[in-house]
Amino acid sequence: MDMQEMEERIELYDLIFEALTYGGRIVTDGGAPGVFVFSEDTENNRTMTRTAAGNLEDGREVARAALMTSGPGVLRAVLLADGYITVGGVRTDALIAEGYESGDAQSVIVAQAYSRKRRFLRFVANLDGKPVKIGRGNRLLPQV
Repeated sequence: MDMQEMEERIELYDLIFEALTYGGRIVTDGGAPGVFVFSEDTENNRTMTRTAAGNLEDGREVARAALMTSGPGVLRAVLLADGYITVGGVRTDALIAEGYESGDAQSVIVAQAYSRKRRFLRFVANLDGKPVKIGRGNRLLPQV
């Protein structure tokens, strides 16, 4: 990841890494992360909500719609979802955090790969490597 960008946008990356850490605890404990929204407002209050939907794709859309109708006090937000990325030509499970700061033209997408292995009667997940920036996305908050 670009260290200069991280330093210039420390609050956003701090929220992104908080979301990835939370998701990492869920998967390493054997759970499925679903879709979560982390946000921070003008008073430096942070909130986390889970999106309820029939599947992950619908959950992402519900979360995006909720963020686009959020009030002007939200400075930054991160949408965290379970998904897949391709690493070295191989598709792997990943936590995908899409972070957005009010006023930006695009979001920043960071992924944390993980692998699941069956141990006895349950699955255990291991985080694989460091989080990596994988691209840019659309706005997540309304324009003010």
